[in-house]
Amino acid sequence: MTQREGKNTDLNRDMLQIFAYFKTHRFHAVIVALALITLFTYSIRDIAEEFHFSVSGESFSTSTTAEEVSATEPGSKESNDAILSFATGIWTFTEPSNLWWRYAIQSDGSFTAQSAMPVQDSWGAILSKGHIRPITGKFADTGERWFGFDVIADDLLGQGPARTDEFIIQSDGTLIEIDGGGNRTNTFKHADANPFSK
Repeated sequence: MTQREGKNTDLNRDMLQIFAYFKTHRFHAVIVALALITLFTYSIRDIAEEFHFSVSGESFSTSTTAEEVSATEPGSKESNDAILSFATGIWTFTEPSNLWWRYAIQSDGSFTAQSAMPVQDSWGAILSKGHIRPITGKFADTGERWFGFDVIADDLLGQGPARTDEFIIQSDGTLIEIDGGGNRTNTFKHADANPFSK
């Protein structure tokens, strides 16, 4: 018998012993199988987030840069498509504050929004759903052109669709939230941040 044949025989024997164990200990086999499935599922999610794939319908990639958006003709289809492409993904605001925010924007312009107080353990339930609408304008004080999007909730407090937020794309790839008074408030980063402490 060659050394290779000996290794194959040992491997076959080991596999038969493992199979025999699981055959007689089915409960343990089920627990081990569930644990492996759970581990595999979380590993796939981590890999997908790292390499910007889609997991559970949420896209994690931005294929258009802020510079590419600003190079388009304002209000054109090309511009609107570039804004939508830039916005696609997970955006979070997790700076020290009373409330953190997370937006998941799909490539078709639909979104979900979640918020959490820093003392909570997770993002929790989805607060609102809707779509985004590409917009552009000029700053009143400088005349500089900006590009961004409105956030339109499908149903705001039972009153139907309503504009809830406005975001302006910054040259560094972040989003600045504009409040109802036109003031710049929160800076959102393109990342699925998990700011919660254990």
